[in-house]
Amino acid sequence: MTAPTLSEWLQIIEVIVLLATLIPMAIQVFLSRKAIEEAEKARKTSFMPRIKATLHFPAPTYAQLKMQNVGKGPAFDIEARIETAPKKDQRVWKQLVMTPDEHTIFFLPEGNFEKLAQEFDFVLINGRYKDIFGEEYEINEKIDLKEQLKELPKLRMVWQEEPLRKIGRELEEIKKRLGKIEESIRTATTKK
Repeated sequence: MTAPTLSEWLQIIEVIVLLATLIPMAIQVFLSRKAIEEAEKARKTSFMPRIKATLHFPAPTYAQLKMQNVGKGPAFDIEARIETAPKKDQRVWKQLVMTPDEHTIFFLPEGNFEKLAQEFDFVLINGRYKDIFGEEYEINEKIDLKEQLKELPKLRMVWQEEPLRKIGRELEEIKKRLGKIEESIRTATTKK
């Protein structure tokens, strides 16, 4: 075996230098691609809708079904089946767009919540919707009416007057009383 010539040594050094520059570049491309994927995922998350089912109580014993977009982005092409179990009361919900925080209220088969919970065990909502990027999500919600009935006493609120309105009303009363006192003082001083 003969010793490498000067040109062969130069070619070997050239290959080593080339590899030394290409490997960090390949690593940088890989890391950049990962960062782009993470940024895209975060961007999608910031526009992701989420449809949630809850019971809405407009009165102490009256219940309705409330479907609300609690996500950060609009939901499109909503299509769901709402049914009660074990007796089947079924309806279809279709809505083109639901913006964040928007809600839709549905009447239940029985308005009185206690009667509703006696007649039915669950409200089931199954369906699908899309986000702004066309990605599809499922709606699989189940509201246990018997469990909600147990929690109902905790959910009922006593009406409270708004604090600022109450303070304003009390200040008006104080103003009236001060006016009467002022009038009494004027009357007493003019008599003397």
